[in-house]
Amino acid sequence: MKALIVEDETAASRNLVAILKDVAPEIQVVAILESISDTITWFKNNQQPDVLFMDIHLSDGSAFHIFEKIEITSPIIFVTAYDQYALDAFKVNSIDYILKPVNALAIQHALKKMTRLETGQTFEIIKEIGKRIQMQQELTNLLIIAGDKLLPLALDKIAFFFTKKEKVYVYTINGDVYLIDKTLDSLTNILPTYSFYRVNRQFIISARSIVDVEFWFGNRLRVNVIIDAPEDIIISKSRVADFKNWLQACQI
Repeated sequence: MKALIVEDETAASRNLVAILKDVAPEIQVVAILESISDTITWFKNNQQPDVLFMDIHLSDGSAFHIFEKIEITSPIIFVTAYDQYALDAFKVNSIDYILKPVNALAIQHALKKMTRLETGQTFEIIKEIGKRIQMQQELTNLLIIAGDKLLPLALDKIAFFFTKKEKVYVYTINGDVYLIDKTLDSLTNILPTYSFYRVNRQFIISARSIVDVEFWFGNRLRVNVIIDAPEDIIISKSRVADFKNWLQACQI
């Protein structure tokens, strides 16, 4: 099986290649392209791949411009940091929409969907994806642990989530701190990515809590938020470009 990757972040494409080698060694990555123009040229000169992994924000614009120039018949797995394009993605022949940071389980799940699609289970796939998109669009609050009670906390009151010693804490914009019975991984799957971003293994931050972003050692960034964080919120060098794209597109 031949796969094409369209991704302008080197770290992200390397991570995807490594995951594919681990979970689907039968897949051969035929090319990694970083721009709209390169992708259009490649398709004009090569056969359609068996599967296409595609980011949406590329170095020269939105990947959706590609579909205005050429016809792509390959099944597409979108891998992106933004969930607001999910409905547009399914106007083309997309079979899954994976939110970054990508992991092996998400890729395995997407490849299984592709297999199911090939065996005619299209309706079930579309229904499953639709439920996930709807859940992210409708989520407005989370249940927090306050003493011996569970209370709803509105998403727009949240500054960031922080994990330490296998516990996850939610910090509000007012400076209150609560426990929450979810992992950062599960929160990443349900929080709207137009306003929340997983910056590293310890933090998910809300766009409305950001005061400013400063350059940090080793080509990294430090995010300053409106309340005191338990640790510095650092964006690694490999995620700087992705974070900047999110910050430009996020909704507050």
